[in-house]
Amino acid sequence: MSHVNAIARVFKRWAKIPTMFVGRPCDATKNAADIRETIVGHPTNSWYEEDGIVYFRITCDGTKGVDWMPRLEKGGFRLGDLAKQMLRSRDFKSTQQGTTIDVAVLRSGLFADRDRDTETICAYADACRMPDRRTLIRSNVDLACLIREQFTDEELEAMGLQFILVMHKSVSGESLFCVDRDDGGRRLYAYYDRSFIRWGRDGGFAFALSPPEHTLGFALRFPWF
Repeated sequence: MSHVNAIARVFKRWAKIPTMFVGRPCDATKNAADIRETIVGHPTNSWYEEDGIVYFRITCDGTKGVDWMPRLEKGGFRLGDLAKQMLRSRDFKSTQQGTTIDVAVLRSGLFADRDRDTETICAYADACRMPDRRTLIRSNVDLACLIREQFTDEELEAMGLQFILVMHKSVSGESLFCVDRDDGGRRLYAYYDRSFIRWGRDGGFAFALSPPEHTLGFALRFPWF
């Protein structure tokens, strides 16, 4: 019966994928050469977009959660109370120094309003395959801090993003870090993730791409490297 239950779970997850993408779960299945030739925008040569997905690359430095707090505050970033709690958490896992992460941010516009919940977004990400066959996975939590530090609010605006919700591994329960901009600017907040929550229309959802060594064939090449 175990294999029957497994099949049932697969169908349940596919049922959660937004209906507009049934039979076409991810537009990122184009040839990598096509992606390199179709650059929507890279105003700082640090990111580009294709088919509703924003791509960029980040190098990790191994900073611990408690050390991120003074580092970000010294840089003029505003931290929410829940974000500070998560930075202090023993669940905060830093990525090894020198590790390079390729990031894909799925725009909110890929999902209908009713489908913009974490379970559906993650089911959609699970179904995606990049041109180099890599998959979208949940990152370590420090990716949120690195994104916040790497991109100014002006760059987020150039991307057309009000926020980037980082789909990282769990820390402090089911809370997610959010790189956010508003009139006050330069925010790193965190929000409780609940099944009834529908995320906003004007942001994106960040996943890490699985490491290139786990792929077959060529690797996705970022146009500025």
